[in-house]
Amino acid sequence: MTIVPEFTTRGKDDPWAHRKGEPRYFALLWTLYLLASALLTVFSIRSVGLPTQEQFLLGGRSMTLMCALGVCPLWPMVRLSQIRAPKPIRAAWQDAMILTIPSCSVILPITLLTGWTLQVSFALCLMLAVWAFVSGGLIALGSGYESRKARLASMALAWALSLGAPIAVWAGTSSGFLDVESRLGDLSLLLSPVSAIFVLSAPEPGAVYSFQVEPRAWRWLAAPALLGLALWAIAWSRGRGSTSRGV
Repeated sequence: MTIVPEFTTRGKDDPWAHRKGEPRYFALLWTLYLLASALLTVFSIRSVGLPTQEQFLLGGRSMTLMCALGVCPLWPMVRLSQIRAPKPIRAAWQDAMILTIPSCSVILPITLLTGWTLQVSFALCLMLAVWAFVSGGLIALGSGYESRKARLASMALAWALSLGAPIAVWAGTSSGFLDVESRLGDLSLLLSPVSAIFVLSAPEPGAVYSFQVEPRAWRWLAAPALLGLALWAIAWSRGRGSTSRGV
């Protein structure tokens, strides 16, 4: 006698397959990730007296950086290592919402501690949403391939998109990676979710705790969005073609 007959099923009709329970499990894991990140960054600030604004600024940047690393490249690595979802495009879109909304809910309250303006906080949330859009398109496209090489290539592209801009900018200077502060004015750093955090949250020249987003920065943030749009379009066209062929 089998108490749960579904345990004995196999193949495409198996309700206990790898993705059963999604996206609830993914949402739970992301919540735990954000909680651990907050404990290691914002809530870990300690000093002899009261914490200073500079410490909170460092904690806010570190927390935003953890969110960015989770969105790209950790999220593509996790999903491209799993069995593809029955509907890859829909699953990637759901994941993007699960990542973006809680991340913005964490970043916006940090404004009260760091001294960022609402413009800076909104720019950071927009940056995360744009890169979640890019990573989602990369996952939707990579999930359409069964080849391990194709999936590894998608993962490598996720790492390249995350670190390519800061490596190209900072390695091109005579002082290398040590001369970070003087390079924050280079808006090409906005082409990476890792370095964009430090550019958007950098104080104005000559001011210690005065934060504003340069008007040109908004146009630079649109470049990754165009890349994400192209990735989603290619993934959709491939999925449509596979459906029409009966694959």
